Amino acid sequence: MEWSPDGLRFAAGLSSKDVALCSFNEELQVWAAKKVGKYKAAATSLFWHPSNVYIATGSTDRMCHVYDVNEGAETFGQPLVTFDAGAWINCVTFSETGRYLACVPHDSTVRFKDLSLGPDAPPTRIRWKGLPFLRATFLGDSCLIACGFDKVPVLFRLSGAGAWQACGSVDVAPKAALASGGAVSQAKNMFLEKNKKAADTNTSVHTNTITSCRGAGGNQFSTSGLDGQVAVWELVA
Repeated sequence: MEWSPDGLRFAAGLSSKDVALCSFNEELQVWAAKKVGKYKAAATSLFWHPSNVYIATGSTDRMCHVYDVNEGAETFGQPLVTFDAGAWINCVTFSETGRYLACVPHDSTVRFKDLSLGPDAPPTRIRWKGLPFLRATFLGDSCLIACGFDKVPVLFRLSGAGAWQACGSVDVAPKAALASGGAVSQAKNMFLEKNKKAADTNTSVHTNTITSCRGAGGNQFSTSGLDGQVAVWELVA
């Protein structure tokens, strides 16, 4: 579930393969829902555009959509952007100005789409040579923090040439490398090896999967995980 930036509506992804947009009916004093979208599987992730009139959604059917949710428009409920993320989707998020859309599928990649190039422009696919991410958040328009099974926040940055690249972990003890090559079996072995280690040998902040990542203003962001830890980070340029 996600609240709209103006706090007047919230949206929830449903196992009925659509998304419910909820607003408060003053006359009846109840929250009323309108459904948008139709997937082949459950809608698992969503994020509001900062303008309040668009919403990005992701599903386990691998499809990412951006819908018009301006209730005063004739195009309400219509998909404006659609693309296949290649795997079931764990997270979608917009940048601070809404120019960039990031989609985090369960294949150790992040897909970036520059919406200023139009709805049909292909997304840029950036691979991380570690385990899949579960959550991501933008810091401004040029930085993205992604977190998940590697137990560390990973920085993606937009270069001066306009290309996104993975810069590595921002934690004190990186758990994944940017080495070239690698296979699914290597990722699986990495996962098994890490889970065999005792928690007291781990010098990073989190000792288990990071399940939440949120911007905290400026260059700061927060994370929380299955280890019960909550951390606030500051990205130093």
